[in-house]
Amino acid sequence: MEATEAAFALDGAFSRASDWHCRSRAGRRSWLAITQFQLQDVTSTMSLRGFLISFAGMVVVHELIHLVVHPMSGWSPNSIVGVGGPSTGVYAHYAGEMTRNRFVTILLMPLVVISFVPLLVAAVAQVSSGWVAFVSAFNAFLACADILDAGLVLFQIPATATVRCRGLRIYWREHDTLAA
Repeated sequence: MEATEAAFALDGAFSRASDWHCRSRAGRRSWLAITQFQLQDVTSTMSLRGFLISFAGMVVVHELIHLVVHPMSGWSPNSIVGVGGPSTGVYAHYAGEMTRNRFVTILLMPLVVISFVPLLVAAVAQVSSGWVAFVSAFNAFLACADILDAGLVLFQIPATATVRCRGLRIYWREHDTLAA
C-alpha cells in the first residue's frame, strides 16, 4: 500500500517552493524531493529605464524575426520595415503575395523563437531562470495579435489560397478569384 503526503513550503514571498512525497512500501518509509525550483522576482531588480530598454529591444527583435521569415529573408522589394506612430511602433510588413501557410509561419515565428525555444532549452538543460520565464511570458503576451491573426487565417482561408496583406485587411484568392 502506498501513502502519499505532500507538504508545500514557501520561504519568503515567492523565493523557494518544494514538493515532498512520502512513500511507504513493505513497512519502509522514504522521503523523496520530487521538485525543487527557484522563482525569482525579475522586476524588482530592474529599473523602469531598464525595463523600457528591454521592452524596446524585445519589440525590435520580434519584428526582425517576422522580417527574416519573409520571402527572400526580408531582402525582397515587397518587405517593408518601418516605425509608425506611438500606437504602431516598429513593424515589419510584406506587401506581396504569399501562400497562406507562409503567412501563418511569419505570424507565429517570433512566438516560437522568443517564447518557446528558450523554455525548451532551459528544460533540456535543466536550468531555471526567472529572466527566461519572464521574457518568454512577456513575449507570448505581446504576440496575442499574431496568435489571433494566425487562428483567423487558418480557420477562414483555404490552405491552397494565396494571401496579400494590405493594412488591416487580408485579401486571398483561389482559382483566379479575389475575395476579401
